[in-house]
Amino acid sequence: MVANQQSERYTADQALRHPWITRNEYDDIPFSFAEEQAAFNKAQSLIFVLKIYLILFYLKKLSKKIIKSMIFCKYLQINKRNHDAQKIDKSFYEIKVINQNKKG
Repeated sequence: MVANQQSERYTADQALRHPWITRNEYDDIPFSFAEEQAAFNKAQSLIFVLKIYLILFYLKKLSKKIIKSMIFCKYLQINKRNHDAQKIDKSFYEIKVINQNKKG
């Protein structure tokens, strides 16, 4: 309860809630202003780290979806190319058959 720096001293309210004054050993010892500030800063740091973790988790999940959609789009492009190539082959075959019929 006695400290050189004012930020480390208890206020009157905190001193009256101290277990030594209340004679109740189960009461929590109140924090000084500096201790409350340190606890608040630690809590804010933890919240910040959790937010970063959640953002990274979401981005990882999103990137998997993007990769899957990119693979699916590539699959569709390949199938479209194959389909177009089959049409071209069929067209060339039909032209060839028509030319042979004209000759024969």
